[in-house]
Amino acid sequence: MNDEVVPAYQWMTSADSWTSTVQEVVAAAHPLWPDTVQEYRARRMDLSTMYGTLVPSIDQTITTMIHAQAGADSAGTGLDLPAEEPIASLPATRLYLGDTWASFLEAMRAGPQLAPLAEFRKWDEKVTSVGRDSMNSSAGR
Repeated sequence: MNDEVVPAYQWMTSADSWTSTVQEVVAAAHPLWPDTVQEYRARRMDLSTMYGTLVPSIDQTITTMIHAQAGADSAGTGLDLPAEEPIASLPATRLYLGDTWASFLEAMRAGPQLAPLAEFRKWDEKVTSVGRDSMNSSAGR
């Protein structure tokens, strides 16, 4: 047996749980997101209802993904969760998240773990603009 002492990371005990949770939320995003937009476009849903359905779903999907990715990063795994199967082959990953995730994650990683209050607004605006631009480029496809 090796007597090497190595750090214990939370990821070591929860990787399977985080990965399956990310898979579940990304799987739920499609067909929910396009179907919701189609319901609005077909005038079977009003704008407020569409917004109230999409925004929480997108928020929770991104929040879950970023928490899981942070766990993987903190353990030094080198994983890019949306590039891992079976997440990579899910429709929402291929259509909406795959091309946009890298730039959003890069912006998140470039910021401090906890920005000083005086700097938070600037950092938040940068991350928000990267996310918005990524989503706009994805929507244009």
